[in-house]
Amino acid sequence: MPPMPELMSHVYEWFINLTNTRRNYGWGVTPLTYTEIYCWSKLRGIELDDWELDTLLTLDRVYISVEADAAAKRRK
Repeated sequence: MPPMPELMSHVYEWFINLTNTRRNYGWGVTPLTYTEIYCWSKLRGIELDDWELDTLLTLDRVYISVEADAAAKRRK
């Protein structure tokens, strides 16, 4: 795996922070919502640039996909 670009490392740290507060209702991983991201950023005093928000949402889609694949494999 290539090293993470320095420009993006803070966004990945934010994503991990947000992921640790994610809810799971027993039906799999739920996506992060705009409301959750907005509230988190306000609580942290972070003003997201457009590319940072887009990156968080992209990371979330990848995370959910990987988790869904892993859950499917566990069910087999």
